[in-house]
Amino acid sequence: MKLIQLNIEHDRHLDRVLSFFEVEQPDVMCLQEVFEEDLHLLAERFGMHTVFAPMTCTARRTGDCAILPEGIALLSRTPFSATTTRWYFKPDDTLPFCDDTQRDTVWQSLLTGTVEHNGVPVVFGTTHFYKS
Repeated sequence: MKLIQLNIEHDRHLDRVLSFFEVEQPDVMCLQEVFEEDLHLLAERFGMHTVFAPMTCTARRTGDCAILPEGIALLSRTPFSATTTRWYFKPDDTLPFCDDTQRDTVWQSLLTGTVEHNGVPVVFGTTHFYKS
């Protein structure tokens, strides 16, 4: 099983990220700073199942500069048998807008997923330590 963990830095290097995943063909991806909108593109392009945990709303760096949910994500070629999101910082239920000056408002979680590999359940997870 090939697993890649990568902070993709929003849409700053999306073409390079896509090329990298094309070459490497991972079975599992653990991503940070991914726009939810781009997650759908990745899932469709690589035939993967996804789970997403939002952190904040952030402006796109390229194109129309839309304000979009971004966060952490897991992608797997094999369907998930279980997923969990465990919040360790979430002051309320309103997804915050964040620029680089508002780091203390970003939601924080541990996102885990379980898939079966060769008949054995494998648990993997991701987080993003954004809060300083």
